[in-house]
Amino acid sequence: MVLLNWVDALFVGMLVVVLAVKFGLRWTQSPEELGYVFLKQKAAALGVDVNRIPDSAFEAIAEMSVASARDRALRSRTSLDQAAWAGALEEEAKEISKFVNGAPCNRRSLAPHILTEYRV
Repeated sequence: MVLLNWVDALFVGMLVVVLAVKFGLRWTQSPEELGYVFLKQKAAALGVDVNRIPDSAFEAIAEMSVASARDRALRSRTSLDQAAWAGALEEEAKEISKFVNGAPCNRRSLAPHILTEYRV
């Protein structure tokens, strides 16, 4: 009986540690790493079939978009907060949707150029 309780406690303890590490890593990830997931979710919410677009294209768009937002923040001498890079990624998701649907895209957007490069 005591052995069973120790095994249960060990199992529950390991589960708590795994969940703590998983969610702890989410808070410590860079905007580029989180941006990839965020961009893919926003594009899917806009009706884009994200399975047709390679993950490497989403990663490249997120990386370039966050880098651009970081440059703008440095030029304006402000910090890069979550709202800044999230706004930049939302705009790129809109441009991905336009590109996939054949609508004209913004010339300053990175998404159409990267998607063309990846032959989407």
